[in-house]
Amino acid sequence: MTASNRDQADPTGSATPDSAPLPSLGHSIAAAAKLAGVSRALLYKLWAAGEGPPRRRIGRRVVVPHAGLVAWLNAGGSNG
Repeated sequence: MTASNRDQADPTGSATPDSAPLPSLGHSIAAAAKLAGVSRALLYKLWAAGEGPPRRRIGRRVVVPHAGLVAWLNAGGSNG
């Protein structure tokens, strides 16, 4: 790769510069709480009670799947 080609390479790997970014498949607990309009503490309380949006552990990280969060919100879940 020449210097001019390197300068023109797209660091994001997208095919076209105007392509839309991919939607998030999962959210951190903080991001999920913000999207749901509740506190992180409330999410933890809901999970302790067997309620709340679904969550998955990936290594040491806990992720709230986007589809599960949307389904929970559509079912009126943020009323906690």
